[in-house]
Amino acid sequence: MEVTESVPKKKRDRIIYLVPFAVNVGIVVLFITKLEYRRGEVTWYSMEISAYTCFAMVIVYMLASAVLFLKRRKTIELHKRTTIATYLIVTIGVTIFQIILRLLLPVSFQR
Repeated sequence: MEVTESVPKKKRDRIIYLVPFAVNVGIVVLFITKLEYRRGEVTWYSMEISAYTCFAMVIVYMLASAVLFLKRRKTIELHKRTTIATYLIVTIGVTIFQIILRLLLPVSFQR
């Protein structure tokens, strides 16, 4: 069995893997006209549900990567397993830090 399977063989599994992506694309397309860009101190900031949905998908796919890694960790050689685990821990940690920072420090906008 390969660690990097491309497409699940079972139809149910294919649907489960594609549902978050389909929901994300659907929401982005439906609400694309409601995006609002405001000039901030550092950069342009995009708001509304389309932007937040994309942020949520990053979390969903990171968690899915962690689950997939945990399920297949015994079939991965030690060096690769250590590298993948380090990557996932750092990435998830940075993402959680950014979420907390965003919740505690709202974006300040120029007038």
